[in-house]
Amino acid sequence: MSEQIRCSVVIPTKNSAEGLPILLESVKDFSDVAICDGWSEDNTREVASAFGARVEMQDRRFLNDDGTIKDFAGIRNQCTDIAREKWVLNIDTGDFLGESFGDELRKVIDSGVIGAFWINRIFVYGRTVIECASNYPSRQIRLYHKDAVVTWIKPIHERVELKPGITAQIFPASLYTPMMATIAELKKKWSDYIALECARKHDYSFRTWLRHTLREGALAVLFLFRIVRVRLFCRGTKQPITIELMRLWYQWKLLTELLRKVRRL
Repeated sequence: MSEQIRCSVVIPTKNSAEGLPILLESVKDFSDVAICDGWSEDNTREVASAFGARVEMQDRRFLNDDGTIKDFAGIRNQCTDIAREKWVLNIDTGDFLGESFGDELRKVIDSGVIGAFWINRIFVYGRTVIECASNYPSRQIRLYHKDAVVTWIKPIHERVELKPGITAQIFPASLYTPMMATIAELKKKWSDYIALECARKHDYSFRTWLRHTLREGALAVLFLFRIVRVRLFCRGTKQPITIELMRLWYQWKLLTELLRKVRRL
């Protein structure tokens, strides 16, 4: 039996009993696994305990009255705080690690480096691994040494702030991320993000909205170009076009909701 990987895996969860086992099975060699649970109404906590994971309840300061998250950075910071190891892998329910992830992480830990790593996310749709997508490479800093980071920032689209002198490297192994099964599920998730985004924008003027619209318009053109390039030239398994186009829906919906906010001011 190989020695455990001296790294804490911390996982924000809510009503995740169905998808949690595949993640917990993929991190069974880690020395510390903990879920930060959003007061689940299914048996998420029982599933986690059955796999030997610790259970911590999400701080209600970071939640709306209906239990949804209003401060994603706050939840990530809470997860980091409960980690017992110096190295932290801060990932989401449903994600799971590739076969080489553990071996590559052992090398990093054994090297004695204090740093942070971008992790490539590979999307999985149903049982199909997506090889071609307009938003590849999709990377996030989810693996870090506690002494390399300051804190997680931004209530929505959260990211970790690194200490001065620390530059994140690209981790050689990937993380697999299941995609939403339906457009309705994706719209619901992103509508919640849009509501949070609108709520936190104070003194939002029409001039600011115009600048925002120009920026988002330029991004939409770039995104369309990438979609066409992927559809024409990438020979692997492609992300469904309906999912690809949802990014444009998100931009349009965000701008229309922000315009309504301007008109109400």
